[in-house]
Amino acid sequence: MVGAQPTGTDVAVSPTSTDVAQLTLTPVASATSVATATNVSASATVVIATHVAYATDVAQFREQLRTSVALTHAPTITPGTPLPMPSPTPILGMLPGCGNISTYGPQAVSCWRGVVDGQMVEVYAGREGSEGDPTQGIVRVHIRGQQGSDTIYQTPDRVGAVRITSVSVDGTEFTLETVERPTPQVFVFDLAGRRWVSP
Repeated sequence: MVGAQPTGTDVAVSPTSTDVAQLTLTPVASATSVATATNVSASATVVIATHVAYATDVAQFREQLRTSVALTHAPTITPGTPLPMPSPTPILGMLPGCGNISTYGPQAVSCWRGVVDGQMVEVYAGREGSEGDPTQGIVRVHIRGQQGSDTIYQTPDRVGAVRITSVSVDGTEFTLETVERPTPQVFVFDLAGRRWVSP
C-alpha cells in the first residue's frame, strides 16, 4: 500500500493566513488515498456575519426605544381625582347570615342591624366560643364607629346558644329563645337599658 500523496487540488495555507482549512482524504487509486484541504472559511464567515448583524439590529432597536422614551412628553390630559362614589347602603333588620371571626370567640346564630338613637347598632345572638363555655348563651352588641371591643351580655341561665325571634318596632327590645332545647326557653333583652328583663 502506497502512502497518501498530495494532489494538484491542494490549497497552500500560509502560517499568517486567517483561512481555516480542513483536511479530507480523497481516493486517487483503488489502494491510494490522498489528503486534500477544503476551504471552510467562507461558511464560517457567513455564520459570524449573521451573528454580528443580529447583534447590530438588537442594539439599534434598543437605542431607538430609548430615544422614543426620552422624546415622549408628559401627558397633557390627566383623568384627575375620581368622582365621589355613594357609600353602600347596609341591610337593616334581621340579617341573612352572621360572620363569625373564629371558633374560639363568640359564635353568632342570628343577627340584627338597625338605627337606634341615631347610631347604627348590630346585635348578635348565640353562645360563647371554644375559649369560653359553649353552654353559655350570649348577646353581643356592636355600635358602628365605636372604639374598643363589643359588649357581651351572658344569658341568665346556661342554656346553650340563643337566637333572636323578634325585635320591637323601636329596636330596643329583643326576644330570644334557645336553639338546642326541645322546649325553647325564652329570654328578653332590653337594648336601651342593656339588661335582661322578664319575658
